[in-house]
Amino acid sequence: MGTWGIGIFQNDDAMDWLEEYRSFGVSAVADALYEPLEAEENGFIEAPEGARGLAAAEAVANAFYQPDEEFDAEILENLSAFQQQIMALPRVVSAAQRAVAAISDQAEVSELLSLWEEQDKGAAFLKVAAGLQARLGKAQ
Repeated sequence: MGTWGIGIFQNDDAMDWLEEYRSFGVSAVADALYEPLEAEENGFIEAPEGARGLAAAEAVANAFYQPDEEFDAEILENLSAFQQQIMALPRVVSAAQRAVAAISDQAEVSELLSLWEEQDKGAAFLKVAAGLQARLGKAQ
């Protein structure tokens, strides 16, 4: 992995998802939110699915006026591209909350969390995920 940081868009998988989102719009959000939920049912969420799910959840938070103020202007602008379409998706906030919970709940199930715990950064990752969950909670 070329880029690897604790923030939501500080990894290649999330940035690749952002490109997909710009190209395919709201369908990229729905796909990325449901991938980790389906993977959790099968017992394991791989790191790329987790990173994509978190990125899509950020798009949802941003659409409902709960952006991460630490993102640079370009990321925020990209996330805003399909705001109305995201807001029109049924139960999208709930899906985003469930995806974030699945990705950040158990290292045995989430490769992304496991990788951060191996680097002694699990607590920092969980703080980022909790911040996203808090903003999603305000989006409802």
